[in-house]
Amino acid sequence: MKKSKNKTHTAFKKDQPSTGDSDGQMDKETGDELVLRTTKWDKHTVRVLCMLKGKLRSEKAELGDDDSEKPSQLSYNKLSAGCSRRVAAGVFSEMLQLKTWDFVELNQDKSYGDIMVSPGGVGTSVSPYVAMCQKIFEEAGLVHSMHGYGTNVEGEWEAVMSAVKRCHEDLHAAGAVRITSHMKVGTRVDRAQTMADKVASVQEKMIAK
Repeated sequence: MKKSKNKTHTAFKKDQPSTGDSDGQMDKETGDELVLRTTKWDKHTVRVLCMLKGKLRSEKAELGDDDSEKPSQLSYNKLSAGCSRRVAAGVFSEMLQLKTWDFVELNQDKSYGDIMVSPGGVGTSVSPYVAMCQKIFEEAGLVHSMHGYGTNVEGEWEAVMSAVKRCHEDLHAAGAVRITSHMKVGTRVDRAQTMADKVASVQEKMIAK
């Protein structure tokens, strides 16, 4: 965050760390498009997510209309059947990572029993929630600029923090069970400078060269 004498600039985002190492034998989809949209993820995590999404959709379709309200589940024993121990362990490691981000739920009824995989959290698309936050920033009268990995926000400290708090409250009310916000906060007291000023300064130097 950057701040002039009375302006606070915030970089507000939901971050997804990269982790995991598995083999590609269980891949049914490459997930190239998802990789492009989530380049901070490890490619193996993305591929496992794509594979699970595809299988969950297939499982859901097989349930039929009468069971449409029932959550689909996958058996880890079936998922890992025919795979090497290295591949099975790698995929399970990625599923644990996806579990920490609420993309899937993992349940095991008894020790050494089968592990059931089901959808979790709000799913893979967070664009509706991002749109809600953009509207909150607009309603708060804050200068804001959305980019691929977050939103830059400029305004008075209290106004910015109040808007961030409202983002959490409204997203929880909309069904998001767990939210993590990563913010970089900057303040400046030697002179007034807006986000637009900083961008213009860099652009001027690029033109000069």
